[in-house]
Amino acid sequence: MCSIDKAYSRFGKMVADGSVCAGKDHSFTSVCRRLGVSPASLNEILEEELGMSGELILYKCEKLLNL
Repeated sequence: MCSIDKAYSRFGKMVADGSVCAGKDHSFTSVCRRLGVSPASLNEILEEELGMSGELILYKCEKLLNL
Protein backbone atom coordinates (compact mmCIF):
# COMPACT_ATOMS: atom_id res chain seq x y z
CA MET A 1 0.00 0.00 0.00
CA CYS A 2 1.13 3.50 -0.86
CA SER A 3 1.11 6.22 1.79
CA ILE A 4 -1.91 8.49 1.55
CA ASP A 5 0.27 11.60 1.21
CA LYS A 6 2.16 10.07 -1.70
CA ALA A 7 -1.11 8.94 -3.31
CA TYR A 8 -2.58 12.44 -2.88
CA SER A 9 0.46 13.93 -4.60
CA ARG A 10 0.34 11.38 -7.43
CA PHE A 11 -3.40 11.96 -7.86
CA GLY A 12 -2.73 15.70 -8.22
CA LYS A 13 -0.12 15.06 -10.89
CA MET A 14 -2.48 12.72 -12.74
CA VAL A 15 -5.20 15.38 -12.70
CA ALA A 16 -2.77 18.06 -13.89
CA ASP A 17 -1.49 16.05 -16.85
CA GLY A 18 -4.87 14.50 -17.74
CA SER A 19 -3.72 10.92 -17.24
CA VAL A 20 -6.32 10.45 -14.52
CA CYS A 21 -8.90 10.03 -17.30
CA ALA A 22 -6.75 7.71 -19.42
CA GLY A 23 -7.94 4.24 -20.25
CA LYS A 24 -11.35 2.65 -20.39
CA ASP A 25 -11.99 2.51 -16.65
CA HIS A 26 -11.18 5.80 -15.00
CA SER A 27 -13.62 5.56 -12.11
CA PHE A 28 -12.42 6.90 -8.79
CA THR A 29 -12.21 3.35 -7.45
CA SER A 30 -10.04 2.31 -10.39
CA VAL A 31 -7.74 5.33 -9.97
CA CYS A 32 -7.36 4.52 -6.26
CA ARG A 33 -6.54 0.92 -7.13
CA ARG A 34 -3.77 2.16 -9.48
CA LEU A 35 -2.47 4.38 -6.66
CA GLY A 36 -2.61 1.57 -4.11
CA VAL A 37 -4.94 3.30 -1.63
CA SER A 38 -8.53 2.86 -0.55
CA PRO A 39 -11.07 5.21 -2.13
CA ALA A 40 -12.31 6.21 1.34
CA SER A 41 -8.83 7.26 2.48
CA LEU A 42 -8.06 9.33 -0.60
CA ASN A 43 -11.54 10.81 -0.66
CA GLU A 44 -11.16 11.94 2.95
CA ILE A 45 -8.01 13.93 2.23
CA LEU A 46 -9.42 15.34 -1.04
CA GLU A 47 -12.53 16.60 0.71
CA GLU A 48 -10.46 18.00 3.57
CA GLU A 49 -7.92 19.75 1.34
CA LEU A 50 -10.02 20.68 -1.72
CA GLY A 51 -13.61 20.53 -0.54
CA MET A 52 -14.52 18.08 -3.33
CA SER A 53 -14.91 14.33 -3.56
CA GLY A 54 -12.71 12.27 -5.83
CA GLU A 55 -15.71 11.45 -8.01
CA LEU A 56 -16.48 15.15 -8.48
CA ILE A 57 -12.87 15.93 -9.35
CA LEU A 58 -12.84 13.17 -11.98
CA TYR A 59 -16.16 14.38 -13.37
CA LYS A 60 -14.83 17.94 -13.72
CA CYS A 61 -11.59 16.70 -15.32
CA GLU A 62 -13.50 14.63 -17.82
CA LYS A 63 -15.73 17.59 -18.72
CA LEU A 64 -12.67 19.83 -19.21
CA LEU A 65 -10.87 17.29 -21.37
CA ASN A 66 -13.94 16.82 -23.58
CA LEU A 67 -14.43 20.51 -24.34
